[in-house]
Amino acid sequence: MLGHFLCLSVFIFEDTMEQSKKNFPKYCIQSLMYSIGLLFFNGAIVQTFLLLIGFDEGRVYFYSSLTQAAQVVMMLLMVFLADRIERKRLLSALSNFLMIIPIGIFAWGAASPEIMSEWYVAVLFTVSVITHGGIGMYSVMTYCLPYKLIDISEYGKFTGISGALGGSITFALSSLHTLLVSNFDYLECTVWFFVLAIASVATSGIMLLWMKEIPAERHAHEGKTEGFVEAFKNRDTYALLIPNITRGLATGVFNVVAVIAISSGVADAAGATYINIVSCLASFLSSLAFALVCNKMRMENIMIIATLATSLSLPFVISGGFVVFLLLLFVSLFFLRVVDAAIPTALVRIIPEEQIGAYNSVRMLVFTGSQAVATAIIMPLVGIVGYTGVLIFAAAMQLFCGIGHYLVIHKHGAAFGIGSKRKAKK
Repeated sequence: MLGHFLCLSVFIFEDTMEQSKKNFPKYCIQSLMYSIGLLFFNGAIVQTFLLLIGFDEGRVYFYSSLTQAAQVVMMLLMVFLADRIERKRLLSALSNFLMIIPIGIFAWGAASPEIMSEWYVAVLFTVSVITHGGIGMYSVMTYCLPYKLIDISEYGKFTGISGALGGSITFALSSLHTLLVSNFDYLECTVWFFVLAIASVATSGIMLLWMKEIPAERHAHEGKTEGFVEAFKNRDTYALLIPNITRGLATGVFNVVAVIAISSGVADAAGATYINIVSCLASFLSSLAFALVCNKMRMENIMIIATLATSLSLPFVISGGFVVFLLLLFVSLFFLRVVDAAIPTALVRIIPEEQIGAYNSVRMLVFTGSQAVATAIIMPLVGIVGYTGVLIFAAAMQLFCGIGHYLVIHKHGAAFGIGSKRKAKK
């Protein structure tokens, strides 16, 4: 009987590893396609596009806050549903397909800017809110899917490779977009990039449906309610609450840095396109750097060094001319992306698998909610402390985030690198 059990276990293990190897490149491609779609759905390109078709600065901030609020509502629901949902790939794919609709509306507006009216705004806001609800669900699922698609010990490797791949391709696309809009009509060029985004999110959804789940028994807990109950009993959920709130406030400011640059006079609409190039280049190089150093440095040390570099450089990004702005923004974003990679890499070993869905729902809920708050209060803050004061505020919030995560990671002894065999304390 014992021999039969051992043989069965070996068979399951080998089958699991084989399926994990098959899924790994598909998962990287899916992540890349999603990154391309998101590049032309959120961020500087969309913000600049909205300004050019007639949105004022306040309406762009409101749009950003509203869509983030939609993600918050969905994440609140996911606290109770994430670990009970069995068809995670299917729902994730549907959320990808849903993005086709608002990007299509963007493309319509870019192709025919004369359609800009209150009804266009109303339709865009309504569809975007629904779609961002799907993105909120997908954001939580991205921390559950690795357990079903790849060997979780490969998660750090996946983060580094997919991040580098996504960063390099989006960097190339951002550079191409900047080159074209600098020499031709902005809207006429951008409409084709929206078409590319539609194809990308469609491919991302197809890739999610194409992959097969690994045949492991470790998902037997799904469909039970213990996950979110235990997550709320876990002290780390509360210890990381404030760091995730402050991280969201800082990220909310980063999300509208293109609008800040234009409004402060550091950049114009054409110059703002370089922000995407800087962002993608920073993502690519930071992913490579993280993959190289996380085997050689303790995770909490990576976290605190990157945090300090981000917080020290951010307040000065609009202190000089446009070139100085781009250089300092690159430094800030480079180290911010290192922090973004270090946090989930540590959390998958700190948080038990049966709690990961509920915990990440809570984490993403407060993180995204704080982003919405940040964009909502930027205008009042600018009136009080100016744009530089807003950047100092964001730097301080990022500092609190890094220190909080540093303390929790250090407490668990989760100072491991990719492929490390050290175990986090339960």
